[in-house]
Amino acid sequence: MRLKNNQAYFVKIAKKKAQKFIKLVKKNYPKRIILHNKYQIVEDNHYIFFPLKISPDKINELRKKIGPSLEFEIIKLKAEKRENYEHRTLEEALKGQISKNYYDLIPHSYDIIGEIAIIEFKNNEKMKKKRKVKNKIAKAIIQVNKNVKSVYEKKSKVRGAFRLRKMAHLAGLKGTETLHKENDCIFKLDIIRTFFTPRLNHERLLVSKSNIEKGERIADLFAGVGTFSVQIAKLHDVKIYAFDINPYAYKYLKENIKINNLKGSIIPFNINIKKLINPPNQIEIQLRNKIDRIIMNFPEDSLRFLDVACNLIKEEGGIIHNYQFSEKPNSIKKAIAKFRNEIESYNFIIKEIKRSDIIKSYSPKSDMIVIDAFIEKLNQS
Repeated sequence: MRLKNNQAYFVKIAKKKAQKFIKLVKKNYPKRIILHNKYQIVEDNHYIFFPLKISPDKINELRKKIGPSLEFEIIKLKAEKRENYEHRTLEEALKGQISKNYYDLIPHSYDIIGEIAIIEFKNNEKMKKKRKVKNKIAKAIIQVNKNVKSVYEKKSKVRGAFRLRKMAHLAGLKGTETLHKENDCIFKLDIIRTFFTPRLNHERLLVSKSNIEKGERIADLFAGVGTFSVQIAKLHDVKIYAFDINPYAYKYLKENIKINNLKGSIIPFNINIKKLINPPNQIEIQLRNKIDRIIMNFPEDSLRFLDVACNLIKEEGGIIHNYQFSEKPNSIKKAIAKFRNEIESYNFIIKEIKRSDIIKSYSPKSDMIVIDAFIEKLNQS
């Protein structure tokens, strides 16, 4: 028989036989939980009622395994959810909350930044005016993730020099500032006013744990709130010059330098890095051909700034961590070719590609690529 939304199947068993029932369940179902911890166990003067987490077709199996040695009855009752119950999946939390017609629109993944979850719905016509459905999905995210206090929806692609996107509040608290923990570092940021993606967590860890020598001078050309710079300086005694054009990113970068216990030092600048060389200013004159390593995490347009990188890096050679979006297929090969052509136009050559990889699929037509290359001025060898 079909269950109503607030009903569940229960095992009805005499109180004096309840412990034996639990032992038999554990013995016969070592790898499966058949008792539903979502609902409260019910009891009266003579019986205990255990909620079941099995479908009706599995009840006969339960009877065969346990029934011969223990008498019990399967009944339907109104199910009361346990106050401290934590849902394990969005589908579970949304059962009975939204129509099954919208289950295919439940996001399979979403970003969690500090206490804020950010979701993106499929571009589906039936979701455009379904604010209530979106709100219920957002509330389910808070139920499933106990550390999440707010949920926002992505409303645009990343755009502009600041790499920002529009967001819409769906559930929970309305604050957009948060503290995010990553690889033993803490980052204070604002999801509306600064760019940050937790999806580069592993990449930032790889770079920060790479073979960085003591005393290196590093330029982080698109530092944001300091995600690369802080993690590198946390582990290495180096000097990092961190640049960002966004004044809000610069503000949080300075705060993140203070709140993390760094082994190295970071010098922040709020500047458009093109202005380092057009015309040359005091910062560029101080750093020209003195940088050992450069981080270029601006995949939308990083190649356009290789003139700045070649101006700063040591002529005898240095490493560039270059990120770019590259067209499929053969995205790595195409990215390397573009990078090579660009640096050669500034009289530099690639001596060694230490790593080239697909960080992630960015779209159906392009990948995000990383190239870690040792380059030097032509005729240095």
